[in-house]
Amino acid sequence: MAKWMVLLSVALGTSCGGEGGGKGTGEAAPRLGIAEFGIVYDHRDVDGAELKALGSDEVWIHLDWNWVEEAEGVRSWDGLDDVVAAILAAGAEVSIRLRAGSNHWGVGFSNEEEDLPEITSNPPLDLEKYAAFVRALAERYRGQVRAYAIENEVTAGAYWKGGGANYSKYVPMLVRASREIHEADSKAVVLDFGVQSSAYGPAIARERYESGDSVAEVIDFLDRFSRQRGDSWVKGQWGGLPTDRDTLEAFLYNEEFTGKIYKPMLDNFLQQAHCDAYQLHYYEHWSVFPEVYDWIRSHQAEAGVVNPVEIWELGTAMILMQEDLNGDRIPDEFDAGEHGRNVEKLLLTVFGEGIPFAVHFPHISPALISKKGGKLEKVFGLAKLVDGQVIRRPAFDSYLRVHLVIGAGGAISGVPGLPEGTWGYEFGGTRAIWTEEGKVMYGRVP
Repeated sequence: MAKWMVLLSVALGTSCGGEGGGKGTGEAAPRLGIAEFGIVYDHRDVDGAELKALGSDEVWIHLDWNWVEEAEGVRSWDGLDDVVAAILAAGAEVSIRLRAGSNHWGVGFSNEEEDLPEITSNPPLDLEKYAAFVRALAERYRGQVRAYAIENEVTAGAYWKGGGANYSKYVPMLVRASREIHEADSKAVVLDFGVQSSAYGPAIARERYESGDSVAEVIDFLDRFSRQRGDSWVKGQWGGLPTDRDTLEAFLYNEEFTGKIYKPMLDNFLQQAHCDAYQLHYYEHWSVFPEVYDWIRSHQAEAGVVNPVEIWELGTAMILMQEDLNGDRIPDEFDAGEHGRNVEKLLLTVFGEGIPFAVHFPHISPALISKKGGKLEKVFGLAKLVDGQVIRRPAFDSYLRVHLVIGAGGAISGVPGLPEGTWGYEFGGTRAIWTEEGKVMYGRVP
């Protein structure tokens, strides 16, 4: 059986948004999507009827090189042809997250030898052979595939061998893949790898500190940024929040973060000249998103390439996911209503700030149940719009409400004169306002 993971990125918007970059773009309705894992690293048939019923606008496919070219020069397109045809027949667009993959002729078998995860991609042994495949892929699906994202979270060791320490081997791949894709299909959109969401917090904190923010102000930002993750994650990943100048500087300037994450993040802005859009992953609290987006836009301007920002992974409830990693049951403190309210606020904030396209990730991942006997379903299930039995959570209704609000089009802007502790945006003729703990209130723009 051919192997690929289909991620049903079901975008429900009605038209392509204009370039992001602050509130008030409003040239067309933003596009809102959802993502659904297929069976992990196995073929999954596309449910065309489901896509049509949802009014799907886009589906993105996770594709490893060897899933088509299993042996050098031997390419089997039948399975991928079927998936692309089914998506197009359902009236949706197609995008591909392309990865070199692991444990095959084109990248070697070091993952097997070193007992690394199958999801950890490796640089190609021969760039020319990789380029030939990319060219063949783009030529075959010219006019059918909207966008290609080259690799995934290269600055994270789980998805790229060596993580950011091996970033220099990623750049030639991006440059060459971009050239091959653009020459084969001039209308195709090329995106970078998408920095892991958690990296933005320390990066922004570092620059705020260097710009003159006090120790207390920087620590407060890190606290706000990490609140979605929870204390267990902060302690495990960051060693806890800094408490004074010494611990803050040790955190911001440690070699691991500086060399493997921060420097590649900055260089990635320079590589945007080879891309048509910047790929953003965001799993943090909705209230911090404007600061993250402003930081991205600022660095794009400094690099001289201000591409649109597309969010291919967007989610919430990470705090609950992490706190269940060491347990065998869903935490008692999970509040489906609170989760739904946070999803609604996150989506409204993202589009209110000017993002033209975002995918809520995930929708449901039944593969994780069969892969890990149910435990990972309990971990990842809390971030979904539906539960493991495909029963809608309140977040599903939140998603549909936001889609209705943004789908009408019209100018998007902030709401002036709001009191402290109140957030809001205007979408065409609709105004959405909320507080930290309360529900989103909708009304007509005066």
